[in-house]
Amino acid sequence: MHAHGVEFRIRIGVHTGPVAGVIGKGLRNDYTAIGKTTSVAARLLNFARPGHIAISATTRYATERAFGFSDLGSEVVEGNAEALRGYAVTHEISGSEEDYLRCLVEAPPGIHTGAASGAAATRCSRRGPACTWR
Repeated sequence: MHAHGVEFRIRIGVHTGPVAGVIGKGLRNDYTAIGKTTSVAARLLNFARPGHIAISATTRYATERAFGFSDLGSEVVEGNAEALRGYAVTHEISGSEEDYLRCLVEAPPGIHTGAASGAAATRCSRRGPACTWR
């Protein structure tokens, strides 16, 4: 981050969707990403702090098993009728964390983690490819 005594931090905005890419024709083509997807990604830069990545709800949904997020709120932005919600990417989900989250989702009805009403803690113990509950 510090080259030649200068701190350089960028903001990144990511949105998932279709993009168009060719402008011109023949030998004078220019390849660039344009369209609503690109515009939304650019608007997400308003949510990001320097050195951080802000993503849309669409991108969060597409990557929710790979990354952790924090909600940055929503605001009406130019070019969108609806408010745009932004999320900050906070961390990458490790294999063990993904397994733990999968176990929570796959828990049988009535099974919860932690102790409740003085009952013994019920927790996920991953063994092999399946979750086992005790």
